Amino acid sequence: MNDLIMLLDDDVNVLSGYKRNFRNKYDIIDVSKPDEAIKIFSKHDKQIKVVVSDYKMPGMDGIQFLYLVKNVSPDTVRIMLTGYAELKTAVKAVNEGNIFRFLTKPCQSDILAAAIDAGISQYNLVTVEREVLDKTLKGIIKVLTDILAAVNPVYYSKASRLRNFARGVAEALDFEKIWEVEIAALLSQIGIVTFPPELLDKAFKGNALSEQENQMLLSLPLVGETLLKNIPRLEQIAESIFYQHKRYDGSDGTTRNKIGEAIPLIGRILKVVDDYDNLVSHGASNPEALKIMQDHSSYYDPNVLVALKSATASEGKGYVLKSIPAEDLKPGMIIAENINDSNGQLLLAKGNEITNIILFRLSNSFVFRKYDGNIKVFVPLNL
Repeated sequence: MNDLIMLLDDDVNVLSGYKRNFRNKYDIIDVSKPDEAIKIFSKHDKQIKVVVSDYKMPGMDGIQFLYLVKNVSPDTVRIMLTGYAELKTAVKAVNEGNIFRFLTKPCQSDILAAAIDAGISQYNLVTVEREVLDKTLKGIIKVLTDILAAVNPVYYSKASRLRNFARGVAEALDFEKIWEVEIAALLSQIGIVTFPPELLDKAFKGNALSEQENQMLLSLPLVGETLLKNIPRLEQIAESIFYQHKRYDGSDGTTRNKIGEAIPLIGRILKVVDDYDNLVSHGASNPEALKIMQDHSSYYDPNVLVALKSATASEGKGYVLKSIPAEDLKPGMIIAENINDSNGQLLLAKGNEITNIILFRLSNSFVFRKYDGNIKVFVPLNL
């Protein structure tokens, strides 16, 4: 199938000439009215790779039209044809419409075809590079979270819980890029891969820490930021992870003087969900945790705290609590209580969502560390 292009000219005879010359080379949408052309962009299923527009048209000139195209279909490469070959028009067209080529009429078919071919190549280059970058980024995130799960499943469990809480808060706030919030929550604990396991174990159990150990633990956000900030498209997420423990009123006395609204919103979300998770993980009920946080409301963005209340009010909905044999565990289930071996050693903390890698690790643990009885899990209704 040929590449799809759009040709816009208010002269139907010119359009007919285009179609005769290019019908075997491209899939062509020919339009004589700019407003109709814009509607086609918003409704057409197949991506229009290149649009060629005349400059002088009634109601809307080519510059205005291509500016609208940029907004509704930013990847489409824009070319302008005009008989008004003024330098001022060309400069305005390039500056306001981000136009790829500016050609004068009459334009020979081979010159126009060469410009269209160059536009198609540009479209393919941009979209393929973005697709590769997206897949690479997703792959990097998957590797990082798998490393966290393998190095310390307890903190991966925490990260998974934070992701679920953060997603609910972001949805309550109508946050536009929820995926960024989820990634930040998942990677918020990545700094622990550089910490001694015995320190993490002491901190998780709530045991007293020495001053040196406490300072190491407080450096976790900085370590996480350092590990992530050089990955393309994760720079803002890395900064948000640095601020995950920063109090809204600045009373914690940490370095970097951003407070209040100056703290990245994702960082403010991480602060709220992390404190909530810590309270619940140490035995507080949902109302008790929210009450404690409300008593220290100056630590939190008030809007984010309200969003947390909304997000946790529906906790557990969409799931059924079941007690099942270990061999029946499946990805997507959420552990409802801590899984301990026969010696009382923690294998997996409650709140952990089962993934393939966690299921594999848990299965291996059961081979060497005896476990008796069923496991309580929340099972999604659609599983």
